[in-house]
Amino acid sequence: MKLRARTCDFSSVQLLTRLLAVLGRVSKHAVMRLSPQHMYLLVTDRLVTGGSVLWAHVRAGHLFEEYTVSGVDQDNNEILMDVPVELLCNALKSTQNQICLGSFKMKLTRRQSQPCLSIEMDLPGSVGSASRHVTHEIPVNLVGVSHWADFPASPPEHALDVVLCLPPVRWLRSVADRMRAMANVVTLTFKPARKVLTLSIETDLVAVTTHFEDIETVKNDDSTDEQSGGEVSVRVESKRLAQFLACHSLNPVKVHCGIKNSRVVVFRAFLDSIALHFVLPSISY
Repeated sequence: MKLRARTCDFSSVQLLTRLLAVLGRVSKHAVMRLSPQHMYLLVTDRLVTGGSVLWAHVRAGHLFEEYTVSGVDQDNNEILMDVPVELLCNALKSTQNQICLGSFKMKLTRRQSQPCLSIEMDLPGSVGSASRHVTHEIPVNLVGVSHWADFPASPPEHALDVVLCLPPVRWLRSVADRMRAMANVVTLTFKPARKVLTLSIETDLVAVTTHFEDIETVKNDDSTDEQSGGEVSVRVESKRLAQFLACHSLNPVKVHCGIKNSRVVVFRAFLDSIALHFVLPSISY
């Protein structure tokens, strides 16, 4: 197996760092699935959270100037590895105080029989200081072909009642953070007739509701309108909601929110070279 990715574009490394930071808020580990054209990052905490899934698709050609992957064999020409997100994110943060980048390389190596994701960076020095060559060897666990089906290259499909175009994620994140400090569960409700999305919490001490108006829909299932008067809602962990809304740091072009009444909420964030797909199961009353 072989992996070699290289870029001199400082903004690409910054984008990858911010993406890993978003994943790191959800889980300490992610599975990196690499194909000859694409990079996928998957976080699934089914046993811990009852079904939350974060799936990221990166078009490798947009992120790297050189990108080569040789998998297990011709029939399984991919590489899957379990990566410690925090270690990888910290490695990339070596560029944090830089204003430019000499080069960035990512390779699959082996150190004393331990597979490693090797990160090499040439960091130009400031005026009067020497440039630096930085190398990080991050231990990873390769995923056997027999387990590849557990980490698909496409996100799970859900029959949704409605899909919304969300307002700026930064606004939602601000509200979600405040609600998270007061309650463990937040309810998302959409009322199609009024085009209003609400985020609400209710505890023994306080009840808070925030309204977002003029929300446009991408899809609306007529059967849902007949069954519940058009209103759909879902109760989710406020912590998990805030974790996904941290994607505002990626400056997504658009973010969609799909709701299956009382069952699941699916968020999709779209960038030029990245797509994020986050599934949150509903919490029962």
